[in-house]
Amino acid sequence: MKCLLLLLAIICSPLTVYAQIVEALSSDKSDYNLNFHPKYNRVVLARSDNHFSNAKVIQYSRSNEGEFTHPIELKLGPNQFKYTDPMYAPNGKHLYFVTDRPLNGDATSRHLNLWQATLKQGLAQDIAPLLMHINLDNDALGPERHNDKLFFTQIENGQYKIMVNNESAKKTEPFNSIPIDKHVTARSDITFSPDGKVAVFWQTTKSSNHADLYASRHHKGKWSAPIKLKGDVNSAHHEITPQFSVDAKWLYYSSNRPEPGYALFNIHKVSTKSAFPDNWYQAHFAPKKLNLLSHHSSVKDITAFSYTVTLEINGTKSSERVYVRYQPFRLTSVRQGVRYEINAKSGEKINLSNHTTERLSTSEVKNEIKRLRQNFIDLLKQPQTKLYRQYSYEPSQFIYRIEAPLVEPFSILVDEKRKKILKLFYDDGGVGHEMDYRAVKGILWPFKFTYQQDGKTIASGEFSNLCISYSSDKANAQKGECSIE
Repeated sequence: MKCLLLLLAIICSPLTVYAQIVEALSSDKSDYNLNFHPKYNRVVLARSDNHFSNAKVIQYSRSNEGEFTHPIELKLGPNQFKYTDPMYAPNGKHLYFVTDRPLNGDATSRHLNLWQATLKQGLAQDIAPLLMHINLDNDALGPERHNDKLFFTQIENGQYKIMVNNESAKKTEPFNSIPIDKHVTARSDITFSPDGKVAVFWQTTKSSNHADLYASRHHKGKWSAPIKLKGDVNSAHHEITPQFSVDAKWLYYSSNRPEPGYALFNIHKVSTKSAFPDNWYQAHFAPKKLNLLSHHSSVKDITAFSYTVTLEINGTKSSERVYVRYQPFRLTSVRQGVRYEINAKSGEKINLSNHTTERLSTSEVKNEIKRLRQNFIDLLKQPQTKLYRQYSYEPSQFIYRIEAPLVEPFSILVDEKRKKILKLFYDDGGVGHEMDYRAVKGILWPFKFTYQQDGKTIASGEFSNLCISYSSDKANAQKGECSIE
């Protein structure tokens, strides 16, 4: 009976997602201080020998499937110096890092100082130290740029202090907003969740000299007393350099816990759902249900819509008529003299000049549905679409990360108060702008849009002949209010 009860307890218990080593980013050296590029298409980390000697900055490419490949060393200066603790600037064009390279050619100084470089075509250029009021006569570690503030750790007489740069006053100040217990002996490597409301860092105590990861939450106007992260995030060994993924689903960090086939410090990750208390997870990391373009229940209630879109790409104009119906799903579009008829699993295309019909392949059907997913009404109607808040932009404006089937993840700038999507940020650097919003049957629809690369407009478009049908007006839909015609 005891065995049966134990088996039932195991079966009925919720599954725990354990911390796991990221083998693609780990080596036989020490790997630490992982940082994601804002476009999410590459990462940097520090790689060194034992005791953090001979440190180099390594950059990996990241695929849309989340694979890390093609590691290269970023050349940041003469080989006799160490280069560590890299972090991409929020604009993705600069890299902060730490080096013991002397300032102003002073060969007698080997302090660790904060430097920055400009990244151009994957190479580091214009390499220079940060302002002198940041680089003093103490070692500096772990730069973290968040909400236009630069945080870092300063080591003075063996004491670790988290600092924040006051740019207007041109001075650095201790970041004392997070309570610190009298038993804490050191605290360092602060990082912030994408929404800026959760801080994670390592600290040691009088009773434990190995570094453990702790977190503090900004709630009701102040930072909470730190709590140790849940599950097996921490161990009897050191856990350092925490960093969130862009979508906040994962917390990455480095640990020197024993791992088969590896040595020294290695990159690990754990889901934020298993690492933080549930109320923290729901407030700061879980996908959000937003009222975009209308109340989410109104979007869900849409049974059909149709529109004409006129595009101009590099000076060439084209137009497309689109009709989509749900329950059951049917997609019809007409462009360049061809009519496409798609259902959930199959489709055909009809040449309107000679009336020949050709069956579409599975990949062609998928591509047509992917084209439809570029429309936010269809995207928001998909139950699998997830929105993760990244960070605040202006009051009531926030950046969200979107993940959905058949769509490569991208980010959007949202005005939550007005329910509008203002900008789209693609991982290849492209930026979309949504404009000329008009209300159509309770739905805010942007009738104009542009797409830019490097500040240059590549494409623009306009919507017309828009129709929306709801389940509450089926009679109108049956009369053909929304159609391909």
